[in-house]
Amino acid sequence: MSGELENAVATVKSDIVLRRCPFCSSREQRAVRGILVSGDLGSFIIECTACQCGGPPAETLEKAAKHWNLRML
Repeated sequence: MSGELENAVATVKSDIVLRRCPFCSSREQRAVRGILVSGDLGSFIIECTACQCGGPPAETLEKAAKHWNLRML
């Protein structure tokens, strides 16, 4: 994991409380930054580490966390 992404993941974990996964109810999530076909880093998603369900993509980690938390349980 790159230093930038590792720091960003730590920020999400410490500053934002993520809700349980809407599919398996796990509290274990991680931030993932997608890679575009061009090879550039793309948008962020929050992903459940238990069932690999992913939230909607967003431009920032904060927005990805907000999208994750707005999903129905």
